[in-house]
Amino acid sequence: MNLGDFGKKVNDFADKGLKENIADITKVVVFECMKRIVPWTPIKTGRARSNWLVGTGYIPGWTVESYGVSNAVVVTLATAWQQLQSHKQGKPVYIVNNLPYIELLNSGWSKQAPANYVYLAVDAASHAIKANKNIILKGF
Repeated sequence: MNLGDFGKKVNDFADKGLKENIADITKVVVFECMKRIVPWTPIKTGRARSNWLVGTGYIPGWTVESYGVSNAVVVTLATAWQQLQSHKQGKPVYIVNNLPYIELLNSGWSKQAPANYVYLAVDAASHAIKANKNIILKGF
């Protein structure tokens, strides 16, 4: 690639819009977190896993019924991905779980997950993103 080609590539990137690229990267980061938080959440009925909600530009303030033990992860992640498609740069993205007992689960109340599993999941997502940053950013 010569300097002219490089300049064109930079201009094309700018034309696409840095804001759009940041929004796309934000979607990937949030989804990487969700891919760990949801399945790491202890499960009895599926309700705790089903209630991980993503809000783009607002904080979801509701709860949902359980998607069931076997469907909770898949449906919750699909719903989150669908919600993330409306994300625009400059808007905050929130990951919430409004169940009254989610803090108990995160404190280690269930033997199915260690204390602070939410923080551990976010940390694991962070490491995965860092390890794969060239792959993740390749399309941007």
